Amino acid sequence: MFFKVLRVELNKAFKNKMMLMTAFFLFLLVLVHSVVSIYDFRIEYNNFIEKGSNENCMLTSMSVFYNWIGTDVVSFYTSAFYFLMPIFVVLPYGWSLISEIKKGYTQNVLIRTSRMNVFMAKYIACFISGACIIFFSLVLSFLILSMFLPAIKMDSIYPYGVIGQGCMWADLYYDNPFLYCVLYTLIDSLFAGLIASSCVALAFIFKKKISVIMFPFLFLLVIDYVDDNFLLGAEYSPIKFLQALPVSNNTYTWVVCIYIVLIMSISLGIIFIRGRKYEVV
Repeated sequence: MFFKVLRVELNKAFKNKMMLMTAFFLFLLVLVHSVVSIYDFRIEYNNFIEKGSNENCMLTSMSVFYNWIGTDVVSFYTSAFYFLMPIFVVLPYGWSLISEIKKGYTQNVLIRTSRMNVFMAKYIACFISGACIIFFSLVLSFLILSMFLPAIKMDSIYPYGVIGQGCMWADLYYDNPFLYCVLYTLIDSLFAGLIASSCVALAFIFKKKISVIMFPFLFLLVIDYVDDNFLLGAEYSPIKFLQALPVSNNTYTWVVCIYIVLIMSISLGIIFIRGRKYEVV
């Protein structure tokens, strides 16, 4: 019965207006970023053709590993993508449980199956929808730019976009930049899924859909503020360490792992405790 409920939830997660609207907006964001990056590449390439024999034109600044939306240091589109990511991942399906509780749909489903079947299926569907919307956006950006920009390995001697020693997986960025991009894509997708699925737990706490949608975004903003002003030893803000970019302080893998464990433990804990006690009115 659980897999039947899960199949229904996944079908609803990927076939709704909010999923289509979010996917379309992210597609436009990635497309505009790609067009701008390709245009800038053509300018730099022509400059290299004209002056390459006389000047060091820093060829790796043209690399897909530098211009991909995950690592484009100076791009407005990269900043917008990561800053708004907590909203992007919630919009496709994170609002669903609170909406269905208010409409009475959840009560009808609970008559036919157990509470945990419904809530865990909803949790998994939210996770997959949030993870996929970010995963395919990052992959699309990399694939589009790969068709036009060279895949030149990065060089640490140049001062632009330098991933320094304090950055997470910095050595890998120079030794195997493709794997570096893959790992960041997976980490970003995992966090996107966790943020989206946490809204299932939030539905047991808040009564308004807008509160469920906005809470992850506002909470991460608070963490980012605290990180900027009080936690100067490392980067503890997901808004910062999810970007494969240079950061002000050191970024540690253990910080990322602690966030993963905490978000999953708290959200699943709320679902198990409140979900088992949920009463159909």
